[in-house]
Amino acid sequence: MSVTTYSNNTTDPDVPSTDKVKFYFKDDNPHWRDDTGAVHNLSIPVFGQNFKEESNDTEMSATGSYVTAITLTTDELPVGRYRIGQSICWNMNTTSYNIIVEMLVDGVVAESLAMESKDANSDIRNYNTGYGYMDVNNGGSTHTISIRFKSESSSYTARMYHKSIEFWRVS
Repeated sequence: MSVTTYSNNTTDPDVPSTDKVKFYFKDDNPHWRDDTGAVHNLSIPVFGQNFKEESNDTEMSATGSYVTAITLTTDELPVGRYRIGQSICWNMNTTSYNIIVEMLVDGVVAESLAMESKDANSDIRNYNTGYGYMDVNNGGSTHTISIRFKSESSSYTARMYHKSIEFWRVS
């Protein structure tokens, strides 16, 4: 346990007007004690906690059936709101059909995009990023986030190069 003593120069009405305040940081329960020994809990900002990232630059291809490009599995999460960010680099060998990209959370499609290639040249790559939010209402479980893709037509090939998923707590 660490104890830090600070002079109390605050005008906060919730902090007693004493000469010293002691802060305690132990067992993820930071608190302070006033000169009477009363315990006051401190709130801890949660933004950025539970950060996790997966990325992969291996070239993958798909025709008319879905291929899972990347998967991220979280640690056990406390109740809160989380941000899911994704980025992909892709191309198609046609301008007549779309690449279909889906993000799944725990096996359920959370987002589905149909994107059209502006050029059938396989050297031209398209880059897309996006993000969304996920609310965890029952803490203590893990979650799986995946990106999968396919070509709208089995006659053409969709390719994915870079793919990444980022995940962190915002509130």
